[in-house]
Amino acid sequence: MLDTRKREDNRYGIPPDEVLASLPWGDLLTLRKRFDGDKAAQNRLAPYEHRAFARELVEEQPVTGTIGQGVLIPFYTLSKLLGLEKSRSDPSWEEIRQGFAGIGDGWARTTTGTIRDLPDEVPPR
Repeated sequence: MLDTRKREDNRYGIPPDEVLASLPWGDLLTLRKRFDGDKAAQNRLAPYEHRAFARELVEEQPVTGTIGQGVLIPFYTLSKLLGLEKSRSDPSWEEIRQGFAGIGDGWARTTTGTIRDLPDEVPPR
């Protein structure tokens, strides 16, 4: 069954949600490896790893990343729910929510970077 409860337990020394939401994907993979075999810690970290993966993919490939992740995020969770996918964490609505938040984060970074990198003046022809 999909777990809709918010994970507030910080007894594992895992950073708070605001920090997890901004960590790079590689840092979250390292955290997950550190807590390998601890299902509660994996369930707490997995949604943020999904977010970071989607954010970084969409930042690098906005269109194809958005389409791919938009399809794969719910299907991955469904495959876990049906037992088709072996995973360190349980399926949850939170991993779906964080995955889609990552798509939004990726677009925000892409848009911000694009606007920030534009020249102040258009060069003459």
